[in-house]
Amino acid sequence: MRRAIAALAGSDAPALEAVLRDDAVALTASGKETGSRHAAFALLGACRDATSWEPPRQHGAHALLGFAREDGSRGGIALEVRRDGIVFAGTLG
Repeated sequence: MRRAIAALAGSDAPALEAVLRDDAVALTASGKETGSRHAAFALLGACRDATSWEPPRQHGAHALLGFAREDGSRGGIALEVRRDGIVFAGTLG
C-alpha cells in the first residue's frame, strides 16, 4: 500500500505499474483500462492534481486512498489488493 501511495504521489508510472498485477483493471471517469501499464497511466491521470494524500483506510483486501486537490475538493481511489498486487482500482470524485 505504501508503495502505491508513494508512486501516485510522485507520479511515478513504473513504480505504480510494479504494484499493479498484469491483469489489473482501473475504472476512471475516462473509462476502463486493463493491464498494469494502462491502469497505471489512467490512475496517474485521474489524480494528477492531488496535492496531499490521506493515510489509507483498509478493511481486509479493500482500501481507500483519499486525496485533496489545490482547489479544496477531494477525491480518492478504491483498491482491491491481493498478495501479488493490486487487482482493481476505481477513482472517486
